[in-house]
Amino acid sequence: MAIPISARRDGANIMHCTGPDVCKTPMGSSMVPVPYMSMVALGSSVRTSRTVRNNGNQDFQLNSRALVVTGHEPGVGKGVKISGYKSHALAKKGSKTVFSEGWAVVRDSDPAWINRPGPGGIEPHRTIGEEKVPILLAGSGGTPGNNRAQNRQVRALGKQYGLTDDQLEQLHEIITKQNYGFQEIKKIIIDEFGK
Repeated sequence: MAIPISARRDGANIMHCTGPDVCKTPMGSSMVPVPYMSMVALGSSVRTSRTVRNNGNQDFQLNSRALVVTGHEPGVGKGVKISGYKSHALAKKGSKTVFSEGWAVVRDSDPAWINRPGPGGIEPHRTIGEEKVPILLAGSGGTPGNNRAQNRQVRALGKQYGLTDDQLEQLHEIITKQNYGFQEIKKIIIDEFGK
């Protein structure tokens, strides 16, 4: 089984329906339900991460919304089940263990709602005070390979020096957007935490 890739605000990333999006469509003098295959590109998404990036693009979180669903344009009478028309799409659920700014990260194949009538409310948000949020240790500006390498280095050094979760979070804030190597991260741990 492949590791799911997290979604990002990128026109190449899409959400699509897995079954028909049935919309009321004018045919003659009446409106009839017609099935369509709807989709939306994530390039124009809103409420995306301000600080976490994937391949240089803003992270698409559980709280994010994709705009302008397409594929059902003739269905001007809106959806039969839910009355959306060229409106919003959002993820139903995301990762249970990886969070971005307190919201669950949305991944490839996570279930979504397509063609919603509006953006919906703010999704549940996890904060450090309520519950420990897993720490995502990755430099925002690097490539995925560099970020993974830096993550491995940070985890190894954190274990070696016995850093707490709070110290790991502080370390992450210090090294974010930096391309520090192993020795530089080690020096920061010694200087910042007296290890």
